[in-house]
Amino acid sequence: MVKVQNTPLNDLEDPIITLQSCVRRTELSGFLEDVRRVLPCKMALHFSDTGMLGGIGIALADFQPEARRAADKSNPWQDKMSIVRPSAARFSDYVPERYLTGSGLYQEWLKPRGLKHGAMIAALSGKQPMAWITFYREIRDGDFNRDQMEYLVRLQRHFEAAVHRLLRTEGLPSRSELIRKLVSECRLSAREAEILEAILDGKTNAQIAEEYFIARSTVKVHVEHILAKTNTHTRSELAGLLLQYLPSR
Repeated sequence: MVKVQNTPLNDLEDPIITLQSCVRRTELSGFLEDVRRVLPCKMALHFSDTGMLGGIGIALADFQPEARRAADKSNPWQDKMSIVRPSAARFSDYVPERYLTGSGLYQEWLKPRGLKHGAMIAALSGKQPMAWITFYREIRDGDFNRDQMEYLVRLQRHFEAAVHRLLRTEGLPSRSELIRKLVSECRLSAREAEILEAILDGKTNAQIAEEYFIARSTVKVHVEHILAKTNTHTRSELAGLLLQYLPSR
């Protein structure tokens, strides 16, 4: 039986019970509150079609493109996760500390907020993330231990089931439909549309070049054209454009 920081077993079940009772995505904030009582940390809840929905301990403004620009340009966690696509992971298992502490993500975003360690759980459709939660721990608290990761793996299964259920209930346009609308409005070419989707999947220029058998310099040119046509400056801003095609709720 998993024990998390000597938390009573009844409390361990609270997040799962909350998930099972959610009928709309905004109610997932209650799930985050329950998780925090079991596993003290800071959290951010994201949906692939609407950016960040909510969080605990980190301000929404901290996730705006202007606040993360330097971090997004040098983010070893994101680079590795876009390749591996795990359903649950402790970031230190994939990114050595020396790479993390030397990155823009750590120097420009995590360290100023007193954060260092991270883990995540994702709700996947095939290999594509529909929603995910990033868990951050302060430097003084140390990394997530084995028991805590076992608990997050357990939560992941329930989180994924809940996200599938909520998205079916909401009847929102699929991610592919949102991308098609963006491609049409911004008049992207067929190749640019392919690369746009790869960018939104979190793939790097090197990964895109390998997937489509083209030179990295060619990918760079395509990316520059996409940003220019969509009037954006970063990949984060580009992903945020999908929001304008969602119906108001």
